[in-house]
Amino acid sequence: MDVDEIFRIENICFKEEAFSKHLIIELLLSYPEFFLVAEHKGKILGYISATLENDHCHIYSIAVLPEFRNKGIATNLMKELLNKAKEKGIKKVVLEVKTNNLEAIKLYKKFNFEIKGIKSKYYPDGTDAYVMELKL
Repeated sequence: MDVDEIFRIENICFKEEAFSKHLIIELLLSYPEFFLVAEHKGKILGYISATLENDHCHIYSIAVLPEFRNKGIATNLMKELLNKAKEKGIKKVVLEVKTNNLEAIKLYKKFNFEIKGIKSKYYPDGTDAYVMELKL
């Protein structure tokens, strides 16, 4: 898997809030079955990463290059991740999302994620995060 390309996508999508290359490598090595990429003709268009924490799956990041958004890529990545979680017998998936990231919230609600709480000033820019959860 091309870590440099994933890191490039992370920086394009999240700018100053992007994960470090070290964290991306750690997620990839620790949870390879929950680090999925979308490719077309050998080019990585996006990815999703998640971890297993006790009794649930925690989605860390989902990113798609801006020029390839609204083409179903994030939806397909989420479907695949949720299928893998179900196969492993996981009963719950959680994530945090910026309260003002309406596009992402719309995606998560499409999969029946529910807002379960708010983490104040969760992000480096001071934005609050919704804690969202999906029961599988």
